[in-house]
Amino acid sequence: MKTEHSSSLLSGTSVIIPCLNEAETLSLVIEEAHHGILESGANGEVVVVDNGSEDQSVAIALREGARVVKAERRGYGAALDAGFRAARYGVAICGDADFSYPFWQIPELVEPVFLGQADLVLGSRHNSMAERGASPFLNRHFGTPLLSWLLRIKHGIPVYDCNSGMRALHASRYGELQMQSTGMEFASEMLIRCAKLKWRYTEVPIAFRKDGRSGSSHLNRWRDGMKHLQVIVNY
Repeated sequence: MKTEHSSSLLSGTSVIIPCLNEAETLSLVIEEAHHGILESGANGEVVVVDNGSEDQSVAIALREGARVVKAERRGYGAALDAGFRAARYGVAICGDADFSYPFWQIPELVEPVFLGQADLVLGSRHNSMAERGASPFLNRHFGTPLLSWLLRIKHGIPVYDCNSGMRALHASRYGELQMQSTGMEFASEMLIRCAKLKWRYTEVPIAFRKDGRSGSSHLNRWRDGMKHLQVIVNY
């Protein structure tokens, strides 16, 4: 759905894509992100945050019309932090570079922020639109539900897919979160800080595809899961 926006600067969308050796899928992701921005009816940009790539990712990003930002620190969370801080438009939305997240759904995720209905919007993968096998069995039925339950119980935020990497928020307010995590646990810390600041939170169902890479995932299930747990329990 297209929405009307009042400011040529603040009414745009910055799409933040953390990147570490994603040459295999990056072109597809950037193309879909540009299309999602166009469908949202707003101005926008695609920001690829390079986290130390040694392949052709940076060259591909520039060729596809993205702006490249270098993350000074290594890690998924560090890359997202650098991207959110570099955003030039009022709303920022992030998603992974492995072509698993539906950037064509950008309009649905940014609209609640533009309309003043939410401060943080999370794309929930746990629905009938998710491709079968897109999420590992233990992640889908044990890890993510358990961590989400803990966040609901301990921190009072109504989250059901805490590990989702697709989120939209006010870029101008990102600094209020004072994020510290540099790894995958960044996702849980963001939700906790959102709850502490009493940000309005909502989830939007999204489609979810199998990882488009032919190689292995950057995710280390048990190590990253334990880091999420430590953040949730010890915050």
